[in-house]
Amino acid sequence: MPVPRRARLVFLAAVSTTIGLHGARGWADASTCRPAAECEKLCTRGDAAACVEAGNIQLDGRGVPQSPTRAVTFFRSGCDRGSARACATLGLAYETGFGAARDYARSAEAR
Repeated sequence: MPVPRRARLVFLAAVSTTIGLHGARGWADASTCRPAAECEKLCTRGDAAACVEAGNIQLDGRGVPQSPTRAVTFFRSGCDRGSARACATLGLAYETGFGAARDYARSAEAR
């Protein structure tokens, strides 16, 4: 089921406001992977930046069905591997309930 446009825009605005999201070039841990399969493979091999990009691809539905739930899985993997960007996005997902159950304690822990 597609994510309602308004919910997605609210979530992305919160990400932009909270962590200063200015595209991949604005982050030291930016990955250059593009196809979803490549990013997912790099993520499973431990590349935190690829996990963030894989999450963004899932969130946007670029070449794959849009899946906020799956995006959260990739953000969690990136956060576990030390990506501040992934942790901030994961925290917002828990805070807003976008792609994960709303959980303020986990939100604070992820950030």
